[in-house]
Amino acid sequence: MGFLDEVGQRIDQVRYRDYVDAVAAVSALVGCADSGGPSRSQRQQVAQLAVTNPVMASFPAEELRRLFDGLVEEISADADFGRAAALQRVAKVADRPDQARSAIEVGIEVAKADGYLSRAERAALRHACEAVNLYPGELEL
Repeated sequence: MGFLDEVGQRIDQVRYRDYVDAVAAVSALVGCADSGGPSRSQRQQVAQLAVTNPVMASFPAEELRRLFDGLVEEISADADFGRAAALQRVAKVADRPDQARSAIEVGIEVAKADGYLSRAERAALRHACEAVNLYPGELEL
């Protein structure tokens, strides 16, 4: 493998890492939108991503869990700064529309994991849409 191939691989790893961060952040935002933090079904939905999502499956499940739990803790400890930090992670994929839309769609699925999409979860998803310059109406938010 040549130098340029290695550089290309590293760039892809960074891009995929940003996507994983964005998905974990959107998931934490919707999980914390309703009081009490993520439900068991929402946690299970995030854990399932490590198996079903092709990009997420390339990262260790334990790493995804630590990332998600860390973001949930940040939001729970200080809602304003925690949400701001999570939205910064989401914004990392703003220049990649496919990844941005996919991250929001995953967040919708996590939000619906407990059977419904609450008003607070919709608001969290709309904020995430704004972070990636995606019109919430496209996703019926």
